[in-house]
Parts: sequence; structure tokens; C-alpha cells
Amino acid sequence: MGIYNPLLHHCGELPPYSSVRAHHLVPAFLQVRNEARSTIQAILISQRELPTWDDFVVPLDVLGARMAWYVGTLLALSRSRSGDKWNKAFLRCSRIEVQFDQLLWGNAQLHALYRKLATSAQARHFSRPRQVLLERVLQRYRLMGQELSVEQRQRFRELGETIDELRQRFLSNVAAASRCASWQIGVEEEALLDGVSAHDKAAMARYRDKTLLGWQVDMSDPELVRTIMTDARASALREKLYQRRGALASDQGLPDCKTFDNSVVLEQLLRLRLEQARMLGFGSSAELALQRLSVRDTSRVLWFLHQQIANKAPDWITQRAELVALAPDSAVKPWDYSFYGQQVRLNGGALGEDEFRSHFRLERVLEKMLDLPTRLFGIEFVERQEVDTWHASIRTFEVREGGQTLGYLFLDLFNRAEKLFKSASTFSLGHRLLSVEGREVKVPVAVLSCALPANGTDEPVLLKHGQLRTLFHEFGHCLHQLLDPSETWQLSCIEHSGLDVREFFSRLMERWSYSVDFLVDMSRHHQTGASLSADQARRLRIFLESQAWLHDSAQLMYSGADFFLHLLQPVDAEHIRLLMKENLAHWPRPMHERFIYSFTHLVTGYEARYFTYLWGLELATEVFARFEEKGLFDAVEGRRLRAELFAPAATRALTDSVAAFLGRPAKAAMRDSSDPAFVDLMKRLAKVQSGETDDRDSGTGSDPAQPVQPRSVPAWAAMMFGSALKTPRASAAPAPNSVGVGRS
Repeated sequence: MGIYNPLLHHCGELPPYSSVRAHHLVPAFLQVRNEARSTIQAILISQRELPTWDDFVVPLDVLGARMAWYVGTLLALSRSRSGDKWNKAFLRCSRIEVQFDQLLWGNAQLHALYRKLATSAQARHFSRPRQVLLERVLQRYRLMGQELSVEQRQRFRELGETIDELRQRFLSNVAAASRCASWQIGVEEEALLDGVSAHDKAAMARYRDKTLLGWQVDMSDPELVRTIMTDARASALREKLYQRRGALASDQGLPDCKTFDNSVVLEQLLRLRLEQARMLGFGSSAELALQRLSVRDTSRVLWFLHQQIANKAPDWITQRAELVALAPDSAVKPWDYSFYGQQVRLNGGALGEDEFRSHFRLERVLEKMLDLPTRLFGIEFVERQEVDTWHASIRTFEVREGGQTLGYLFLDLFNRAEKLFKSASTFSLGHRLLSVEGREVKVPVAVLSCALPANGTDEPVLLKHGQLRTLFHEFGHCLHQLLDPSETWQLSCIEHSGLDVREFFSRLMERWSYSVDFLVDMSRHHQTGASLSADQARRLRIFLESQAWLHDSAQLMYSGADFFLHLLQPVDAEHIRLLMKENLAHWPRPMHERFIYSFTHLVTGYEARYFTYLWGLELATEVFARFEEKGLFDAVEGRRLRAELFAPAATRALTDSVAAFLGRPAKAAMRDSSDPAFVDLMKRLAKVQSGETDDRDSGTGSDPAQPVQPRSVPAWAAMMFGSALKTPRASAAPAPNSVGVGRS
């Protein structure tokens, strides 16, 4: 008998995670890679003349599902294991995964067989899901350069490998810079934390042998950063945090942290992405990125962003004036905005964070969160404490419907050192997969991961609204995975879905976390058991709606900056900095000019697509309005939601599904603009990108009193933002309705 390897013995199932050791990883990855080699060789012989679904597509799909299972397991273990042996195993497995991908997606013969099957007579009679799968596979081959010449394919592959290395370096630099820039506030400096609640200070506290050493300011924890910027009365502390966080991983970082500067990394990354895009025939890497979404025209995205800004700008200006009026100095510093925004809320009667938190115990929130799909869809979440997990704090739920297992949900909720980034995420451990005979079903397994502070006592974990909202956001991703009825890995793996689809479901679940009625129903004081009173509900509404522009404007700036970086190319380090500076010159809320160098969405699959958060929100708000009208738990609308949006998510365009649910086209559907000024703006962009100028071209747009005529790419971007901010106007074409983004 061979040596027991839990990964090999339980592939595709829930393995005994606590039994997995570092030396188990590489043999498991090698086995599936070697199996891929032999399977592909056999397929190329047997399917050469007439590829079929059962004997060609299905075996390759099963191979992809097996590797995806191992990769998901690797992700889970990497968040709970550390040390040299584990790190070496993680790195080696990542390299084997790349080799596996090359076997499948770098194979010209497999590509030819997929094309042969897709254009065959039998394919005309395939079901819609099968046709969509073939379309996706052929698109993936095309976007991975398989239609290029042999020499070009080699260059394209080299570019991809270098881009992956740069992505990892970018992330590593941000993680290292975060550790480097973090610091501890000593006991003698406790006054700096005046205004920060005792609950939040307890989460920051560091001890040695029960002796308090001070309070750790962890730069990798976005919730902690928001807390200090919002609550700390000491302007000096807020300024220090703003400068360190804004300059993270940039040339302006702390002297001891300059090693982790991402300036050159980002410049190289953008150049290589552009080269790849042009090899495939696209004018920019933004255009390439859109190919995986239901909107593929860059001008439509620009029009969406332009209208978002124009529609929201008047309210921004009003809310900003309220903030400035409250500050003792009208020249509000960049690090003062969140603090005085919070004071405006509280002065307006808003519910305080501590008062909110005292009514939202984690256990109660999870109970109501998991009850929501039960009431909407008729599915139930049954906790399975006997299931082995990769950490003692993780909870497992079996998802059931009609006595059948639909899948599993793991909740990995608490912070630990192995979680390098403290932001929340969702990933898959398994995907729905039906055997050829239709008798055996592999069920989906989703993991909701975040970094809530673990108090290490018997005291209940209490949540702020931002933490609660994050749980619902990630739960939307989990439901997307768990409710997908697809029978193949290519379709059931939500990582293969467009980001517009994925972010729609997360934003939709978020809407319940912004419903005052739902929050009141969920609320229970952790000591008295009392729900929020009518007066507290009124103040909760103020809390959710007041000064929302701070979050709203930041999200639009991130979306615009990300899109422009990948649209307005080529760029070098100086152009990147000028692009940020020109755009921020118009922005109502100051942001650090170097924030882009620690903006990890640039390297985690969201490049040129961060705007999908905003678009998903617009669509989700229209859909959620039906539940506000019919009832937050209306089972009829819940069944329709599942049938029209969750079920066809992999096979139908998002806007078509939204229209089917609403019974009308979505107001937020991406459209072309016939607005003359915007059409002229697009013409100017084409001229700027081609290097043309005329006698009218002058200025950069940084002077509000001077007509904006772009001479450069950064100046054009400034004009785009500036025209929307300074001259909001009614559109000549249908535009998305404005909705409140809410507060993070």
C-alpha cells in the first residue's frame, strides 16, 4: 500500500483538512498534471476525426474541475498554514498549476478540435448551456493568443508569464509595505486614540504576559483604517495614517519601506498588458478586459462613468458644504473629511456606531443572513460541526433543498496572521459537476473569508455596519456559486463569470443590509435582547444616508482611475502620476496622489473593470426595488429571482436576465450616448491618442476658470471628470438613474 495522502484519497470531496501536511500538496498537483498529459494524448488520437461532447468536452472539463478543487484547497490552506515547508509547497504547486493550464490552453490541437466540434452539424442541436460553453472555451483560447502565429504565441506566452510575476510582485510589495508602515501606539500615547471606542481599542490592543504594550495600527486592515480616520479626534494621528496609507508601496513611502515601491512594477505591468492587447487586435487593454463582460464598448463605460458623476455631483456639493461648515477651519485637510463627515451624521441625529454595534451580535447576524435565502428560495443551511476544517474557528453548513444536498458553505470569519490581506473574499472549493451518465453530481462548495477581530473571550462578537455589509456582500458571491444549476465546471465555476455578473449578486445581497426594516428585524441588543426602537430606526436611516458622498465619490474615483490607466495608454511612471494629479485636481474629496500603487484591484482580476461594482449596484438597486414594493421576504419574487437571475447566470447576459425579472429593460443598461458634448469628448480622445492636435488645443484642465482643451492623455481624463463635475446637465440619451451608494 502507498503512503496515505488525504488530497489524493478525497479528491473532489471534503477531505480531512486537519490531516493535510505540506508534503501532501505537490504529489497531488503532480498527479492531476500528469493525468492531464495522458488524457490529452489519448483524446488527440481518439477524437481526431469527429470530436464528441461525451468523449472530448467532458473529460477535459473533469480535468479542469479536479485542478480547480486542488487550487481551492491550496487557497484555504494558505490562510491557515505558514512556515518554510508550507511556503515552498505553495510556490511549487502554483508553478504546477501554470504547467497544467499550458497543457490545456496552450495546445493548438485541442483548440482546433474545439473549433471543429463547435462548427459541426451536431453542435447546431446542442442545448444552450453546451453552446455557451463552447463559445466561452473558444473565446478563452482566442484571448490567450491561440489564433496568433507560432512566433507570436511564444511572445504572448512570455508576456503572460512576466505579467503574472509582476502581479505577484505588486501584491507582495503591498503586503510588505503594509507590515513596514504599521506601527504601535504606546500606552503613554493613549490620548491619541480619544474618540475611538473601547471595543475598537480592544481589537487593536497588544499584550505581553497580560501586560498592555499599546495599540497596533495595522495598515493591511481597511476596517481599522476607516475606524481611525472616522473616529479619532487627534488630527495628528489621522494625518499620519493618511500619509502612510496613501503613499503605501510608492516612491513617497517611508524611507525604510522604499524597497517595496510599486512605481516601476505598475508601469511595466501596464506596458505589457497593452502589448498583449495590441497583439490580439485591440486598441487598449481596457478594450481587451471588456471582452469578458456583457458590455464591450469602452465609450459606453465612459458614458456610464460620466453620467454617474454628473448625476451625483450636485448632491456631493451640498453634502460637502455641510461638512466644511462644521469644520473649525474652512480649509479642511484631506485627513479630516471622514472625521467631520461622521460629526455631521451625529449632529444630524444619526445612530452612533457603538449603539448600532450593540444590537448586532455576530451569531444573530449569521442566523438572519442564512435565513434570508430560506425565506426567498426555500433552501436551508444546516450546520455540520462534525466536518473537518483547516482551522478550528471555521464553521461548515450543508445547503439543502427538498431533502437533497445542494452544496456546502464554509465561514472563515476571523483574523489570523496567515491572512496577509484583511479584506474579505469568496472562493470555491468545489463546483457543480454532473457525470456523463447523469447519475453522480459533485456539489459546489463556497468559502466566505473575512478578518473579523476575534476577542478570544466568551464575550459576543459585535459588528459595525461596515462589517455586516461585507458579510452580506460576500454571501451574495456564495449564493451565486451555490445556486448555479450548471452541469459542467466551465459554467458552474463563478470565477469564469464576468465580473459584472459576480458583482451584481454581491451588490444585490448588500441591499438587504441597507434596508432599515430588515436591520430592525435583525437587531437584538446583546444584553437585553431588545430590537431597535422606532426612534433608533429613524436615526439608523440618517446613519445610512447622511454624508454618503464620501464613499460614493471614492468609488467613482477608483473606477475612473482604473479604467483610464488601461484605456489611455501607453503610459510611463510620469504619466501615471500626472493622470492621478490631473483627475484629483477636480475631485471634491481629496485623495492621496499615490494611492494607485497599493490599489490591489489592479492585479486581482479587476483591471479596467472596477466599475462593475458601480454598475452592479445600479442594476441591483432596480431589482431590489421589487422586494421593497412586494415585501423583503416575498417568496414569489424570491422564486422569480432564482429562476430569472441565479439559474441562467452562466448562460444569459446579465441585462437580459434583469429585464426578464423586471418585465422591462433595466434603466441602468449600458447605452451609447448621443449627447453632443460627450460625442465631441470621444472625438477628442481619438485625436489625443493618435497624437493629433489643433489650434484649439491648450491647457490641462487644472484651472477651473479656463476652457478645458486637452493636449495630453492626462489632460483629456481631467476634462472627462471635470466636465461631469462642473457642468452636470440633462442627457440627450437615456442614462442610468442615480442611486445612493451608501457608506462603507
